[in-house]
Amino acid sequence: MELWVPAILGSGLLVTMMKHLLTHRRESAVRAREAVIEIRRVLSELARLVRQRGTIEIDGHDLAAAFRECEETIRTQEPALGGHWGHLVRSVRAAVGEDSGMPSWADLDWSDHVAEMSPVEQRWWQYAVEYLDYVDSQLGLVAIGGRRVSRVELIDYDSWLRQTGRFMGVGAAASPPSAWLCKAEAPLETETLIAGSSTAWRP
Repeated sequence: MELWVPAILGSGLLVTMMKHLLTHRRESAVRAREAVIEIRRVLSELARLVRQRGTIEIDGHDLAAAFRECEETIRTQEPALGGHWGHLVRSVRAAVGEDSGMPSWADLDWSDHVAEMSPVEQRWWQYAVEYLDYVDSQLGLVAIGGRRVSRVELIDYDSWLRQTGRFMGVGAAASPPSAWLCKAEAPLETETLIAGSSTAWRP
């Protein structure tokens, strides 16, 4: 009988620890999902402006403000993501910056460079739209699909360009510079499948 007491107490302690662990994991998953929902909300506004830029003239200050809100929101929500998707701010800045001509360096405020926003260049505008669509679809797997952040892969912008065959570098298989990118590269030689679509797009 006396030998059973430690065993019973040990089992009870183990059960309690497991309950605490499962509760913590559930709460972390809830916080992560709430963070993703908030990031997805501000990212959708930025994506809307980028998409509009291809058809109508938009105010560069609006684009700069939308990115600033997006960046601040991601930075605020990052702790809830548990170290995953740490490249997100950099990738969004690179995608939008390479399209608009805004600087991609993290320490520069786009509000100071609105006058330098470049005209739409179809190829890089299309890439920006497609990458933001890709990010939105991946975030949706968590926000809507209920997956854990750790189970959803989110590729950084430069790797996404290479892996999808959209851009293999200047004269070699190197990643494009994520700042003031020269847009006078040779056109792609193969069809590129738009992310999340069955429609092939030719640059």
